[in-house]
Amino acid sequence: MILLIVSRDVQSFFDFTTFFLKEHLPSKLRLIKSYRGRWVDVCTDCSHLDFLMIGFVMMELNLNDLNDVDQLMLNARLRDEIEPYLDESVTMIDTARMPTSMENEFLASMIAWERAPILPLSQWFTPELKLLDCARISDEALSQELHQVIGRLFEKNIILSDTEHLSDRQLYQLIGRSILPSMEKQISIPGRYLRWQCYDEVADEDIWLTYYASDQERNDWEAANYETAPARRSLPFSRKMPQPHN
Repeated sequence: MILLIVSRDVQSFFDFTTFFLKEHLPSKLRLIKSYRGRWVDVCTDCSHLDFLMIGFVMMELNLNDLNDVDQLMLNARLRDEIEPYLDESVTMIDTARMPTSMENEFLASMIAWERAPILPLSQWFTPELKLLDCARISDEALSQELHQVIGRLFEKNIILSDTEHLSDRQLYQLIGRSILPSMEKQISIPGRYLRWQCYDEVADEDIWLTYYASDQERNDWEAANYETAPARRSLPFSRKMPQPHN
């Protein structure tokens, strides 16, 4: 089944659709660009369009054990709760063909998105997460502190990816300078994660080509830019990061 979602409000809808697609279809969509440092799975760059249309194939999800009557009652409640947030900017096509349980999960995700506060990541923590002055601590102490910070971020369902081109000190500085101040929707749904890609494919194109791009991506880049990509190098800083259990 194909679900098409159309929006006039590209920015808001792009944010929500990215969140929903990433959590529900992580293995079915191709990563083609970076958006504000996070993974975005879309078919094309639609930032210039008046309407954003995204089509994707629905797949089996791990649904809860509610029976059909419970699902219908939940559906009615969720539809009432989502009503204040719906206007002409969002139209969902073919949702009637979705299983009720899947529609309920979609509606619950949208409601959570709409209601979530926008806060700096540092303020997702109580008290606010603040880093030490890395210029005043040794490499060993900084590595231990970094390990604790990564663990605390993971506790809030924040996962850092593509970190192994950075030293511990560089990653610690990136967290303090760019990640913790970032204003993000604080979505409180178990099993949902904010994934932060620790390089930008535009600003840090050489890093992407050197360490992370596939052979095909490197070949495509060379064909498009009429020049040789930087030599591939091994990632210099092996680092085991916490990952969610499947």
